[in-house]
Amino acid sequence: MRRLPHILTLLVGLGIAFTALAEGPAPGGPRSWVFFTDKGDGVLRKAALEAVQRELPERTLWRRAKVLPEDRLVDETDLPVAEKYVEAVEQLGARVVVRSRWLNAVSVVADSDALRKIARLPFVRRVQPVAAAAPHLPEPASPPPLRKPTRETGFSYGPSFTQLALMRVPELHQWGITGAGVIVGMLDAGYDWRSHEAFQHVKVLGEHDFIWNDDVTRDQEGQDYPGQDDHGTMTFSTIAGYMPGQLIGPAFDASFYLAKTERVTDLEGHDFEKPIEEDYWVAGLEWLEHNGVDLVSSSLGYLDWYTPQDMDGNTAVVTIAADLAAKKGVLVINSAGNEGNHAWQKIIAPADGDSVVAVGAINADGSIASFSSLGPTADGRIKPDVVAMGNGVYVASPAGYSEYAYVRGTSFSCPLAAGVAALVLSVHPWLTPMQLRDALRETADRAASPDTVYGWGLVDAVKAALYDGPIFSNLPRVVQREDGGLDVLIYAIPKTEFVSGSLTLHYSVAGGDFQDVSMAPGDTAHQIVAHLPQFSPGTLLKFRFSAVDSATGLVEHPYAPGDAFRYVVGQPGVTGPWEAPPEQTLLHHPYPNPFRNVTRIAFDLQDAATVTLELYNVRGRLVRTLLSGASLPAGRYGFDWPAEDGQGRRVASGVYIVRLVVNGVQHTEKLLVLH
Repeated sequence: MRRLPHILTLLVGLGIAFTALAEGPAPGGPRSWVFFTDKGDGVLRKAALEAVQRELPERTLWRRAKVLPEDRLVDETDLPVAEKYVEAVEQLGARVVVRSRWLNAVSVVADSDALRKIARLPFVRRVQPVAAAAPHLPEPASPPPLRKPTRETGFSYGPSFTQLALMRVPELHQWGITGAGVIVGMLDAGYDWRSHEAFQHVKVLGEHDFIWNDDVTRDQEGQDYPGQDDHGTMTFSTIAGYMPGQLIGPAFDASFYLAKTERVTDLEGHDFEKPIEEDYWVAGLEWLEHNGVDLVSSSLGYLDWYTPQDMDGNTAVVTIAADLAAKKGVLVINSAGNEGNHAWQKIIAPADGDSVVAVGAINADGSIASFSSLGPTADGRIKPDVVAMGNGVYVASPAGYSEYAYVRGTSFSCPLAAGVAALVLSVHPWLTPMQLRDALRETADRAASPDTVYGWGLVDAVKAALYDGPIFSNLPRVVQREDGGLDVLIYAIPKTEFVSGSLTLHYSVAGGDFQDVSMAPGDTAHQIVAHLPQFSPGTLLKFRFSAVDSATGLVEHPYAPGDAFRYVVGQPGVTGPWEAPPEQTLLHHPYPNPFRNVTRIAFDLQDAATVTLELYNVRGRLVRTLLSGASLPAGRYGFDWPAEDGQGRRVASGVYIVRLVVNGVQHTEKLLVLH
């Protein structure tokens, strides 16, 4: 079994040519796909495949290994489109917009005469229009009847509780299952995630604008009409937002890649119903897969030039691409569409894919939302797959830093369901896309009799998480006792029941051999605890857990042999095996800054070092010592400073200096305290 590689060493590589645009979107006019017969001269095919495999990040190869043989992790679909074919198309007067390795095709802007000539080229298989759809703009909605927690959840969800409680997400959150270690890809119209309080925690590993071919996905003057990024900002907040008392997304601890693939209007704001073309979506999906995402949440869909009869899982280009992603280990979760009240009525592409999870929308009372697209597919398969709340969903509003809004649409039921998929994958990272799809469908509330309105029904996060076996918290927690010893706590929930005495903590000290300690019930249901002795500050501990479930047998956490959680005595948190040692030693910018109550001071150590961390006022007077000559191993560290001096007294408003000294080398940052 391949180990889960580190998230933070992923490459945001654009070495693969996902788009040929150098600057700005393609000129106006309809676009067409040009499909080629092959990838060109095959004499060096083996060498080309080996080169592609070397180019792929380790995590992408690990994820592909869940569904592909170890010796065939790359294939013809990973090879670039033949350059000589592209040049021939351009010589006939076409401008290439997007290149797709998977489809062995390019999208072009060309007049009808050029297209006729291109279609006659011996290496061109066919030419067809690039499909389009009216943008699924967020619609305002009335607040739903708010549900209140019936017991303590450990989180303050505010108005977002209703949309999560319907899916039983708060129960998983209470057990420490928050999506850590999972990478989610987003496909939408842009993301202004830095300008809202609900995103200040978010882990964005990379972003790319496929319209303008740069790495900025928020609106930019001269490129985007204001509001271009509204839709994506809202859908992203639905899955990833975290602002206690207001909005908490189901998978707020996951990591994300953001692909901007949709252009809503021109620069003057005209033609608000301007069609959105699918070629950027395909390019974005290929980029996300290349960068190692586990699943994709897409709140976009395509109709024109397709017909309802084309929704057969094999016709639409985006559907073909989405199904191909599943064959490479990526599950695409897509909005079913908002066509229930329109003449089309049925689901839209790529939701028709047999390897795609199509998400419909329900109201807060569980009834189907009138706008939610219906099934079946043109070839008779049940769609949607599942449903989640899509009317009155509470999201971060682009209107301001601390603004929120209620909206409706399958655009928002989709990221809610995708968030549950991320939670399931965080406890069972070995699941393939189809196993993950089955976990969502077979545990939904209508699984016994699925239909073409609700599909398999409302997602049940707890049942889906337990579908493949027992579950543990994503991360354990370490608490220091009054006697100086350590308690290691974690939640463990059985599929049926754990064999008595089988819950075990395996730990090592400073890289030594692992020792076993039996775990006992903690203070709350499903919590277990192991008692360890006292260790000196800076000591590195590693943890693994195991148990025997009466139905599934031995389970281990982390599941991959050799992986372990890391904890440095004196630090506030535990590091997961998916987090790589830092590539350099640095002091991060404190956040928030300026601040009133508490700020986070974080730093990275590339290698083991002696560390001092202090705070000074602007006159050079020492205010607080956080570390003094501590010997720390390589890793990531962080301290919360509540604006207090060494005696616990609140410091005055003003500027303070953070001073980090690592093996004699000094690093500094400024802080501004406001009262």
